[in-house]
Amino acid sequence: MKKIILLSLIGTLFSCSRNNPITEQEVRDTILGMFDSFLFAYHDDLDLCWRAAMQDIKSYYIPSSIVYHPSEGFSFKWTDFKYYLLERNRQYCILTHYSRETYYKMLPALIIVEIGVFFFYLKKGVAISKIKATCNILKNLGYINKKYKKIQSERIIPDKKLIKTFEDGILIPKIMDSQNNDFFGSFIKNLSSFSRKFL
Repeated sequence: MKKIILLSLIGTLFSCSRNNPITEQEVRDTILGMFDSFLFAYHDDLDLCWRAAMQDIKSYYIPSSIVYHPSEGFSFKWTDFKYYLLERNRQYCILTHYSRETYYKMLPALIIVEIGVFFFYLKKGVAISKIKATCNILKNLGYINKKYKKIQSERIIPDKKLIKTFEDGILIPKIMDSQNNDFFGSFIKNLSSFSRKFL
């Protein structure tokens, strides 16, 4: 077990890990609903917090909080299946949470990111996981569109306001990239900063 101590200052944040989200049952059950079963694992925490932010429900971090969690979770480790879920669920969140207007404005940057992610997966020897993830997204477009309409119909806060709270940086865990190559992270940060100008 890894002991995680949250040392940040008290304040709001956009998303928290599923390892430690604590929400009031009324908010979770009546306003947001539970974790999205389609996501199964990975980015389900992002989905819940993103939907909350869209409905102007704040997330907070508390410095006195202590969470005990294995560094890689209880299952999957860094297998092809884990990479598949990470990629599929990343695409799912993008397609269901951004408005179509925002999505199309971001499309050139998203295409560049897709190419970058493919080469990252290729480098890791799990490119087939990326391909399978994209195929699963295409297979489930009907469900994704239905989910998109529901999420968008419940939103209060527009993308433009939410995106201002986003960080441009991306941190790739050492376990994913043992060489600790910051090129991809730096590239994404610069691309994100540039893309914001068009939103």
